[in-house]
Amino acid sequence: MRYIAKVNVRHNGVLYVPGERLTGVEDNEAVRLVNLRAIVSDSSQPLIDMESGRDTTMHLTAEAFSELKAGEQKSMLQKLGMVPESSADKRVKQYATWISQQEEG
Repeated sequence: MRYIAKVNVRHNGVLYVPGERLTGVEDNEAVRLVNLRAIVSDSSQPLIDMESGRDTTMHLTAEAFSELKAGEQKSMLQKLGMVPESSADKRVKQYATWISQQEEG
């Protein structure tokens, strides 16, 4: 999938300005940057609908979520409509529960 910078984004040593297409973005990094509202998919469809919290195309695995910084985890959980837990382990459990609910429909 291709992405467009919404703000200045430095990725793999390259500075992308708003409107430029990013190249070589891994899925996990793309989800992180979309959640930070730094990039959008080339089709202008967000990976996660921030209003409903519904996954529109993909989501991080619980393992990938656990690798995010605490602030990124909390921000993502808030955007999904949750109150983030205080510990990293509990936030990962929250996110894993959300993934299960998305898979169930």
